[in-house]
Amino acid sequence: MIGVYALLFNLMIAGTGFWMQRYVFKKEFYTAGNYTPVLKTSPALTFHFDSAYKKIKKQYPDFTAWVIYFAQSSAGKTAVYGSRASNAFIHSKKFADLILLDSAGKISGTRLIEENTPSDKYDIINSQLHMGRFGGAGIKIIYFVFGLTGGLLSITGFLLWLRRRKEKK
Repeated sequence: MIGVYALLFNLMIAGTGFWMQRYVFKKEFYTAGNYTPVLKTSPALTFHFDSAYKKIKKQYPDFTAWVIYFAQSSAGKTAVYGSRASNAFIHSKKFADLILLDSAGKISGTRLIEENTPSDKYDIINSQLHMGRFGGAGIKIIYFVFGLTGGLLSITGFLLWLRRRKEKK
């Protein structure tokens, strides 16, 4: 039974991993080789983030911020990624919702989970399923145990093969 469940788990991991990396199988991925990463320091904020976060909490009381990308220029927008408690358990707790702040610290745009396209929602769920980032510690333990099964089944299979070989002699 462990082998059957391990096979199903590994097929799920392989399928979701393939889907997440599908862009690698497109010709355009290899022809666009002019990417040069540029590290820029963010300019000083022109607003107090704490007061801007209070405005976010006032408008979206169940929103919890996880990741903040500060604007790269004074005209840019600060992106606040997080999740609302009302989101489904399978959606990312760190990147499900996006709130954009302008240079004055006011909310200038949102991309909440329900505003995403069905394709984007599927990609979010696919990623959560692949990485086991839903359901808490119990799911993480199950992913850990099933992650070990590939190696354990190889070792136990080899030991069974050795025992049969010795019995034949």
